[in-house]
Amino acid sequence: MTPSLLMHLGAWAPLSPAAVAFFHRDRTPARRWVAVWCMELVAANAVSLGLGSVGINNHWLGHVLRPVLGGTALYALSRWQTAGLGRLALTIAIPVFMSVSLVISFAIEDPSTFSLFVAPFHSLVLVCAGLWTFVNRGVAEQRPYAGCDWFWIIGGMVVYAGTSTIREPVSLYLMSRRPELIMNVFNANAVANLVAFAAMTWGMLCPTLPRSSGGSSSQRPSRLGF
Repeated sequence: MTPSLLMHLGAWAPLSPAAVAFFHRDRTPARRWVAVWCMELVAANAVSLGLGSVGINNHWLGHVLRPVLGGTALYALSRWQTAGLGRLALTIAIPVFMSVSLVISFAIEDPSTFSLFVAPFHSLVLVCAGLWTFVNRGVAEQRPYAGCDWFWIIGGMVVYAGTSTIREPVSLYLMSRRPELIMNVFNANAVANLVAFAAMTWGMLCPTLPRSSGGSSSQRPSRLGF
């Protein structure tokens, strides 16, 4: 399958938040680790697109790289936790996640075709970890959400992982029935990626402000803040 223009744009989309994070003055540890994850995605996508462009099977690449990409994403999310226990839980989950990914990849799945198990597992873990982190931050946050970097960055990560959950199982289903539709699946996923990483880029541009102490008894503005 020759990659389309949309697929190329979606593959390079993580470069935008990574570039902003590296050059923005507010380089917090959480932002830096998200930027590292984005650069890993860019490198993985570049190799995958390069192999696909010359007709070389690139499915095996995902089985090799997903544990690393997922581990980095989980560690990045741990840096956004508001409590030490949450950070510890996500950190401990990393080796478990990587081990399970490797077992599924090499003991159950066929690395020469679309993933039916490990890709959805990888994405669902990131969705759950991202939503957990998103809710924890939302409960603790006193500022309007729309002005907070975590709202856009973690939200973008959840959108990216959520739309990636069904891409490969659907492609595997279509491969034996309607293979001409597989390109549509990847193009739709690329559009979702563009939206997700645009949101993350916006989040990287948000200023990092000290959180309110919560001591005032005056009425706070709506935390949605749109």
